[in-house]
Amino acid sequence: MQYLATTLAALAFLTANAHATPSTGALGDPEPKPHLKIETQRNVAFQLPGMSHHFSAPENPHTKWNERNLGFGFEFRDAIDDPDWAGWSRKTTLGAMQDSLGAWGLYTGMTLQKRLASSPITVDFGPGAFLFWRTFETDGPHRLMPAVLPVLSFEHRPTGIGLNMLFVPHLQLGSRGEMPAVLYGQVTVRF
Repeated sequence: MQYLATTLAALAFLTANAHATPSTGALGDPEPKPHLKIETQRNVAFQLPGMSHHFSAPENPHTKWNERNLGFGFEFRDAIDDPDWAGWSRKTTLGAMQDSLGAWGLYTGMTLQKRLASSPITVDFGPGAFLFWRTFETDGPHRLMPAVLPVLSFEHRPTGIGLNMLFVPHLQLGSRGEMPAVLYGQVTVRF
């Protein structure tokens, strides 16, 4: 968790300091911001293992959450060409990962994200619709779980190294089990 917090703090600092003070026009009004364009080159990213933080302990006091989530995946980014959606992108993901219980599962999803900042570090935010194939109990059967989650993405444009963050709220799934609130971060490398 400390690594994740340090990474977030560094990205926040770099993002906050990446913009110069806007120049002013003849009347002292700031010039309009340039369009936050989505790049069309380098639209494929490799998703590396991630880290997570659980906001509650497991029900069984003899177990611990897996917070170093091994895995791999791919992310495909496309700018949305419609002028009404300027600055928005669509990201499609597909991969496999070791979940909070240490079991391997699959995921796929699509996010719609708005570019909030574009400098050496880009910041995108928006909802993602996902389908997870995972277990909800230790050594339990795998089941499909759909979810709509908020996704915040940072990327250092010159290197293509980024971080996707998602928040999973606490979910009571009836007889299917329970999902604790989780903050998840996954490193990406765009090529």
